[in-house]
Amino acid sequence: MQCRAGRSAIAIFSLNIRSIGKTTHAARTAGAHVRYITRPKAAADVLGARMPLDAKAARRWLDAAEQADRKNARVIDKLTLALPIELDRRRRRDLVRDFAEKLTLRQASWFAAIHQAGTDTHNPHVHLVIRDRDMATGKRVALLSEKGACDRVRLLWEETANAALAEARQTARIDRRSFAARGIQKRPQRHRGAFQWRHSAFGQFADAARQTTGFGTVAQQRHQLVPILAVDDDIVLRQGLAFRDLANVPGEVAQGTRRPGTLVQG
Repeated sequence: MQCRAGRSAIAIFSLNIRSIGKTTHAARTAGAHVRYITRPKAAADVLGARMPLDAKAARRWLDAAEQADRKNARVIDKLTLALPIELDRRRRRDLVRDFAEKLTLRQASWFAAIHQAGTDTHNPHVHLVIRDRDMATGKRVALLSEKGACDRVRLLWEETANAALAEARQTARIDRRSFAARGIQKRPQRHRGAFQWRHSAFGQFADAARQTTGFGTVAQQRHQLVPILAVDDDIVLRQGLAFRDLANVPGEVAQGTRRPGTLVQG
């Protein structure tokens, strides 16, 4: 989502951290995750350091590392981050590399799959896998299981992403703070990725609209479809098209929201 406060633009902030461990997941789950984020349909842009970059080789590498881990080890940490739509593809790739290298102190292994093509064109994001072991000593360096790690990672992402936006001469900035911390009297909106979009009533309708009218010509229709950023306080959409006035949508489409509303744009 983007919104404006005065003249300063706020770029989308979405960051999720989870772990895969030997006692919490089935064997080879870490390797299976790499296979998933590099599936052909995702058209992933792959990069990484200190581990194989070929998807199949990376999976075998992780499977072997997991087998050698102690029985209660954390195998990997996996992060999903929304990438600034204000940056071009090259700058997003540079941003991911810069962030991953800072997070791992250029000592631990990481693997990233950037999704920014096809259905993710308007929803660019990265799946980042961290194998938190110093290559020389085997000790953890990212320390993502430690107290305060989440806040530390959020701050690092904010600083790194904003530096990239500034370098690209973009005015938008991300802000990791909550609306309440920023003094914004508004209900926070939820970021929804491509999966939720494709399975929503809006996504299904927009896909049908694109197929019948062609992308870019839908705005000429009676309901005036346009690229959107948010639907009141219920749905955040960064992909496809949706109705300008939800009160006029067909009943089967309107059921996709809790109530009709007006699009918030900009």
